[in-house]
Amino acid sequence: MLDLLEYTGARRGEVANITVDDILAAYDMEHPSLRMETFKQGHDAVRYIPVTKMLLHDIKTFVETSRRKNMKSTSGFRSGPDHRFLFTSERTGKKLSSETITNEISKLRIHANINEQVCAHMFRHAFITNLFALLIRRHHMANEDDFRRALLDSHTFMAEVMQWTGHLDERSLETYINLAFASVANYAETISSVHMIRAIQTFDNKHEELMYQLETGLPISDYKKHVATLIELRNKDFEIARNREAIVAA
Repeated sequence: MLDLLEYTGARRGEVANITVDDILAAYDMEHPSLRMETFKQGHDAVRYIPVTKMLLHDIKTFVETSRRKNMKSTSGFRSGPDHRFLFTSERTGKKLSSETITNEISKLRIHANINEQVCAHMFRHAFITNLFALLIRRHHMANEDDFRRALLDSHTFMAEVMQWTGHLDERSLETYINLAFASVANYAETISSVHMIRAIQTFDNKHEELMYQLETGLPISDYKKHVATLIELRNKDFEIARNREAIVAA
């Protein structure tokens, strides 16, 4: 759940509405994009967010293990056909509500001894800020005015950003430009592809998780197997990133 909040910038209700079929469909795509119901844009509004094979592999594993076990141990299957929503209640097997997502994050905050306020929407703010920061680095923008002019000059570019974030009004993204420039101050970036950068960040985060599991008891043989799979998926994501970049440049 936290991975989806972090890597898609989705609202909590949008994450709650993700289905198993959405995940499987994205996993089978040549250039994976996750279907996301878009709140605040009217009925049946959807968008597609580029995601990595690494992220989808982890979620697919969750579907085949933890979710399946939970559905079998609750009334999830016994009460009728599988509702197919990705996240389910551990107690009832029913679709997880937006409020439950909020409560789970609050519990994690307490468990991690974090004193500051934490909520699901903070992941969305971080996602959008980081997206702009990546674009600033990519285009080597020197200041906020240069970046704003670039946004105005490229309607296709802005439309792509709004497609990822689910915004209707360009003005609602203004705040994130200031935050993005603050986050990249004195930072030099040489990688040209936003998709490539995101793939690298995902790989680094996933590898850190495996290292922690190794330190806390994961057998070395399992660690090696998981790392091999992660590297294979990373290489696929690199190829996807190069293809996406070529399409944009064409």
